[in-house]
Amino acid sequence: MADNNQAEKPRAEGEKKKGKSTLDSVVDELSRAAKNTVAIGAGLAAPLIYPAGELRLGAMTTGYPFAVGSLLEDKMLEKDKPVNWVKAAKESWVGALMTPLLAYTFNYINKIKDYVTGYSGALAGGAAAVGSLAAAQAGFVGVYMGLNHIIQNHSFKGLYGKFKNEYWPIMKRTWKYVLPLSIPNVLIVNQFGVLAQLAYSALIGLYFRLVGPKAEGAKLGNLVSAMNPFPYIKAGFSASGKIAKNLFYAPLKATYDIGSAISSAIQLGPKAAPASSPASAPQPA
Repeated sequence: MADNNQAEKPRAEGEKKKGKSTLDSVVDELSRAAKNTVAIGAGLAAPLIYPAGELRLGAMTTGYPFAVGSLLEDKMLEKDKPVNWVKAAKESWVGALMTPLLAYTFNYINKIKDYVTGYSGALAGGAAAVGSLAAAQAGFVGVYMGLNHIIQNHSFKGLYGKFKNEYWPIMKRTWKYVLPLSIPNVLIVNQFGVLAQLAYSALIGLYFRLVGPKAEGAKLGNLVSAMNPFPYIKAGFSASGKIAKNLFYAPLKATYDIGSAISSAIQLGPKAAPASSPASAPQPA
């Protein structure tokens, strides 16, 4: 008897520990969900630091692509790993804070182009605009790296080493992949105003975020696999099948089981007594 009590005690403790672990996991999930919700709200609110108008719209077209690029980079690093919403929200603030600088840069490049065009013709003006854009991108990468490092880490520590090791590789990738796609922004899109240039730069900013300051080990193949819709479609059909089964099959089965039980109870009820055989007639002597 004592052995049974001793065996039941560890089992009860194990069940209690298991229940506590489940509760902790639920609390952790709720805490993580709340943290992500706050982060998403903070990222979306970043452009609101500017009054309503072109500057706020520009902050949206700059900050949000950076945030999306950060999320995509997480999937490029590991397709099955959850994305970091806090990091993405901080990048939204980085883009929002850089918006006035971008707007001033586009204005400056447009003025250089107009000035050179007036003296030396459209070809020279276009070349001056492209050259100014390349120089501006060198400054843009530096500002982005510094501001993002400070906001992400809440510290200047490690900033020098980051510039020393990463600036030039990022700059080479930017000039190689991003600059060619940015040229129409100073040759064609500029005719529609700075806001149009900021809107076009939103696409370029997303592209820059994926190919420029990408983290080491980030692979495009992981992103392609993560965005493959077939596993999600399969999971959706599986979930729909389970829901349909629970909604329709389970009640029908329960009704059938109840009916079978009632039928069995009736069949197993008290049986009628067999009729007594009539008394045998007396045999004649």
